[in-house]
Amino acid sequence: MWWLQKNKMNILHWPTSYPDPSRNQPFNCIFIEEHIRSLLPYTNNRVLFVSPETTLSNKWHERNDTVEHDIPVTRFYFNKKLNLQFLNIYIRVILLFYFLEIFFIKKFRPNILHLHFFTVGTWALLFSKLFKIKVVVTEHWTALIGYPVISKKRFNDAQKIYNYASWILPVSSHLQRGIIERTGALIDNKSSVVNNSVDTSLFTYKPNNSNPNQLISVIRLDEQKDIPNMLNAFSIVYQNNKELRLIIIGGGDATPFIEIAKELKISQRINFAGAQPKQKIAELMNQSGLFILSSISENSPCVIGEAHCCGLPVVATDVGGVKELIMEGDIVPSKSTELLAKKIEEQLGKNINNEALAKKAQARFRYNAIGEQIFNVYKKVCAA
Repeated sequence: MWWLQKNKMNILHWPTSYPDPSRNQPFNCIFIEEHIRSLLPYTNNRVLFVSPETTLSNKWHERNDTVEHDIPVTRFYFNKKLNLQFLNIYIRVILLFYFLEIFFIKKFRPNILHLHFFTVGTWALLFSKLFKIKVVVTEHWTALIGYPVISKKRFNDAQKIYNYASWILPVSSHLQRGIIERTGALIDNKSSVVNNSVDTSLFTYKPNNSNPNQLISVIRLDEQKDIPNMLNAFSIVYQNNKELRLIIIGGGDATPFIEIAKELKISQRINFAGAQPKQKIAELMNQSGLFILSSISENSPCVIGEAHCCGLPVVATDVGGVKELIMEGDIVPSKSTELLAKKIEEQLGKNINNEALAKKAQARFRYNAIGEQIFNVYKKVCAA
């Protein structure tokens, strides 16, 4: 196949979630796609995605094969109306044929089965054992550090998968500690932190383009992001600077937050821009002076790296692995509205070298840097 290069490792990526433009989900867990894209100079890659979405027809299953960013992607959809016990068996049979196909027809024998989120492991471990493929797991899930709350069984499942895997790649040190403490998995000697990657062809500094009075945040419009805290902090800072405005980018229902903005009498200064493609986000970041994050729970948010790569400092709540990412800016405890406002005001008064920040961030988060870290793990696993 044209995308296969000799003398390169073959990596089969098996994510729990993945962008799916055909189902109007182009941004779903896009950070997984970006991790895989970061590996393109180093490895041959394929993606197997068993979608939680049901079939669009009465067929027992549907299959969609595409090539995206030079990565072959196979998506399977299964009919959720089928009897659950039968469906679980049927999925395994279909996946068995898929593995036989890539081995013997596509001539793609994986050196590594790379799972993205442990939750896909129940199926993946079966095929790892059957075909003797080593397993690496990249973990992103904030549930392993307390939000949302998951059952003891899920922690037990995670422990089993982590203990079986050859290497674990949490995206933050905070998550790494959470995995050890909450699952009891023995990963001390087989885990290393690899941050999420940034597409620096989009997220790059553009001089003389920013408005220091424009603040920006990129978040889902849900409870976890604590948007009321952000709006209340903005209203405090706005009293001393009537030129300020705030752009909030992200999908979800903005209605309750629009009402809060009206109550605070700042609605004319708040722009709920909805979900936007990465190119537009990068453009708006370059037009802004400061990035804000007010979440009550996070893991390793990609947007901090993206903001830094555009030269933006960040003021954020100290949750999850956030403080591990901030290179310029400040952190505050979650739900500390007045302190958040104070730090925003202080940051707006600083003179920083935005270009130097962008260069430093790009060296840390760019695809090649992250891809090289993952590739080094692959080499270590295959040599063991």
